[in-house]
Amino acid sequence: MTSEFRRGFKPRAKRQFNPQYWQPFISAFLKIEEFITSTDFITIDQIIARLKDEGLLRPDETDNDNNERNLQYARYFVFCVLGWQTMLFTPAPMDSSNSILVETPQLAIDEQDGCCEYTHMSLQQDSRSCSNEPLSEFLVGFGVLLPSKSLCLDKDPNIQHAFHKQTEVHAKTFNAYTLSAVAGLRIKWVDALACHLEFNSTTKEISLFRFPSFCQSLLLEYTKGRRRNVIHACATTSSSSPYWATEEEVNQLLVEILLSYRLLFGQTRKSRGLFRSSLNPFNRNPFVKKAASDVNIRDPILSALCGTKDPFDSILSGLVEKDSYHLPRDFPVLRYRISILQGHLSTTTPQIRLVG
Repeated sequence: MTSEFRRGFKPRAKRQFNPQYWQPFISAFLKIEEFITSTDFITIDQIIARLKDEGLLRPDETDNDNNERNLQYARYFVFCVLGWQTMLFTPAPMDSSNSILVETPQLAIDEQDGCCEYTHMSLQQDSRSCSNEPLSEFLVGFGVLLPSKSLCLDKDPNIQHAFHKQTEVHAKTFNAYTLSAVAGLRIKWVDALACHLEFNSTTKEISLFRFPSFCQSLLLEYTKGRRRNVIHACATTSSSSPYWATEEEVNQLLVEILLSYRLLFGQTRKSRGLFRSSLNPFNRNPFVKKAASDVNIRDPILSALCGTKDPFDSILSGLVEKDSYHLPRDFPVLRYRISILQGHLSTTTPQIRLVG
């Protein structure tokens, strides 16, 4: 499997549709999920050791240099799978600054143009942290990817005051159309769940997660069968981590993400029209990654959430649309991000500007 890591997971064309070629990857992918969801406080290096025990990774050799190189490739592989299974981040490709072969190998995420500094304190960290840090603590090294409830990440007194003062959000005045036509903001569809509703004040862009069905699937599996998913296993169990979400708060975040599509788009006619006319998240444009437009990638519920007026109980029962939402109750996790956008909307001069 190591040779495939060096090629950046790009198989030869004649092999790419051969099921047997992909079987080792699929087996390792599923085992990683099993190890993470069944073992508390597991580290990346412990996952690697168990993959070796299962015969899914090459065992250690007598050559220490080869062992170290293989360990770095294995760490990168597990790191990538962690990103794909949680969708919290996009792993940076190996041919960028996070080279495996440098003296101090780095594991990096590829979100430079997506989120603000409050979500990502760092875009890379030393791979040696894989050896002794449980997954939640390892991920904290990149920033607050899984925020807890009622968390204001800005120490500015004015921001803090606005955060605590602004407790209501109204669908008629806070939606995609007003954010576009009044505040002049642009929608940027992203692959990382952690970036949802982040506002980049430099580019005037709002990042929105383009795969709501991922949130729906995780919630349905958890609520119906009490099945923990990898993202739940990355929650904190420590009271000393007030910024990081608990397992319950992970579910709350997933619920809020689904409801936010209705707040932004589904509940107002002009916002629904905006989504249908100019905001297809999967069309080729400067704000959609080439990989998403080269293949037939679609989300089965995004259009229903954003482009239709009909009630969406069929998508996930228990979510209730309201004309006015109480942020501490209805959006306790996304409250900070909504309050930032509310503040920007309230201080901008109306301008007619559609997003695309």
